[in-house]
Amino acid sequence: MKKKEKILLYGSNIWALGEGMLGPLFAVFTQRIGGNILDIAWAWALYLMVAGVLVILVGKISDGILSKEKLMVTGYALNAIFTFSYLFVSSPLHLFFVQGGLGIAFALSNPTWNALYAKYEDKKQDGFIW
Repeated sequence: MKKKEKILLYGSNIWALGEGMLGPLFAVFTQRIGGNILDIAWAWALYLMVAGVLVILVGKISDGILSKEKLMVTGYALNAIFTFSYLFVSSPLHLFFVQGGLGIAFALSNPTWNALYAKYEDKKQDGFIW
């Protein structure tokens, strides 16, 4: 396995671990700031809508205008910033802002990660058949 491929995999696993640890606490957190189940649904829907629309746009941008590496690092940095900004959320409106920011971070990092992994993967693996 190539060094760049390992870096991508380790970074992705660390990110997934961090996000996975926050997921189960999301409902408790939302209740603590005065939200309810509907607020959780709207926050998650906002995240998915922002991410879904911007993934397409970022995919087009990363193919020509900006480098994939810079977009991916920017996405990971924004993810860290918005994840830590949960500490400052005090109302459901703040939560919506954070979820929208996390959607932007995902849209910057996910398509570029996939493109970079495809670029750096070892395509000469002996004995591996799909």
